[in-house]
Amino acid sequence: MKVNKNERHNHILSIISKNDISTQEELVEILRNLDLDVTQATISRDIKELGLTKVSNDKNMQKYVANNKIKEKTTSKLINVFAQAVISCENAGSFVIIKTLPGMAGASASTIDSLDLPEVVGTLAGDDTIFVATKSSILANHLVERLKSLMM
Repeated sequence: MKVNKNERHNHILSIISKNDISTQEELVEILRNLDLDVTQATISRDIKELGLTKVSNDKNMQKYVANNKIKEKTTSKLINVFAQAVISCENAGSFVIIKTLPGMAGASASTIDSLDLPEVVGTLAGDDTIFVATKSSILANHLVERLKSLMM
């Protein structure tokens, strides 16, 4: 049976969340067993479009996972780094200025970027200082409060 790309993507995400799939061929076989008309080339494109990556499972074998799970883990770890590295956070007009331990501004800016906060227009990190641009001083105030909550 032919299905559209969105349906196929939903099937793939469901399959990899419930099974340890280590090869494209395994994924093709499962989809075909579900009576879906797919080719290995199509699945290869789908894997790229979905941003699937391979990680080691608890049996030390590779399996496909959705990138958002990796992002969640990475973001959680970055928040811990941010909490330990940030010394101060204050607004200066529409900017937020963050002081960190020496050498930690880059990792702390990555945390802010990974959070996809709507207040943030962009970040610029030096060695121990981060400039965060917002669109207004009101948004900068909101952002300071949000970031301070991560520091606790």
